[in-house]
Amino acid sequence: MIIDEIDLNKVKNHSKGTFKLNTVKNALGDYWQIPLMIAKGEDGPIVGITAALHGNELNGISIVHKLWEKIDANNLTGTLILVPVLNVPGYLNGKREFTDGQDLNRIMPGKSSGSTSEVYAHQILTKIVKHFEYLIDLHTASFGRINSLYVRADMNNEVTAKMAELQEPQIIVNKPGAKGTLRYEAAQMGIHSITVEAGDPHIFQKKHVRTSIFGLNNVLLELGMIKEASDQIEHDAIICKSSRWIYAKNGGILRVFPGLTDEIKKGETIATISDIYGNKIETIVCPNDAVVVAKATNPVCEVGSRVMHLGFIWDDYEESEFDLDTTD
Repeated sequence: MIIDEIDLNKVKNHSKGTFKLNTVKNALGDYWQIPLMIAKGEDGPIVGITAALHGNELNGISIVHKLWEKIDANNLTGTLILVPVLNVPGYLNGKREFTDGQDLNRIMPGKSSGSTSEVYAHQILTKIVKHFEYLIDLHTASFGRINSLYVRADMNNEVTAKMAELQEPQIIVNKPGAKGTLRYEAAQMGIHSITVEAGDPHIFQKKHVRTSIFGLNNVLLELGMIKEASDQIEHDAIICKSSRWIYAKNGGILRVFPGLTDEIKKGETIATISDIYGNKIETIVCPNDAVVVAKATNPVCEVGSRVMHLGFIWDDYEESEFDLDTTD
């Protein structure tokens, strides 16, 4: 069914339905249509689960599909609004960004009148997200990098901290959403929001999809929306007080050594950069004791390329030249 607005009052109790939501028009004069999957049971919480805000981050699509298969609207309390693809043109082009090259997760809340990406971002919030009481935004790493299964959440907020822990991730990074991100803007609207980073771009990864499904079920159980989940997975998540990205100071051939979730020590060599003749020109060391949240895999490295995302578990880490992580 094609719709211009979401009207939950018109969705019947104990029903599941799929929709296409009209947003901005493209150069053909046709609407970019965002796919929606809505399951409604008895009155209760409204949970939104969004995926592919970056068009090449695909694990979230499979997570949404698998969750949809398991949901029985006859035994559901509340409403689930699932969005398998938020950035439709980015998804169709296999790219992170929108059609004009803008990252939608840097320009929220957008504008009602502005560039095409700003209007599209604005309509994501005003047509979809405004209906949520809870938001779980599914992401992966971007091209040339890989992620652990980790969650970004404000761990000083009791609700979002609990949501993060229930995901059973490998790592939790304590971080309120940055301005311009969907998570930040949702929080400004009073919506309890977390970001789940589930693995790598351009592919479906069964292990991350499976674990993420268990995590989502845990949240639904906690909210009283479902009565039971099937199997469960328990991880002892590493909780990081903060995190930082390390960037390359030189261009060349990058080699990164530690693996995801490895705990590394201050001063340990974590990467090298060589020139095109194989001569080492930079050795990158860990600035503090840390855990590897994400890392680069693309050996082709320019100045300023991201090398490694480090999570700091302890309170007494030292300030360094490396930038605090400020993105979702």
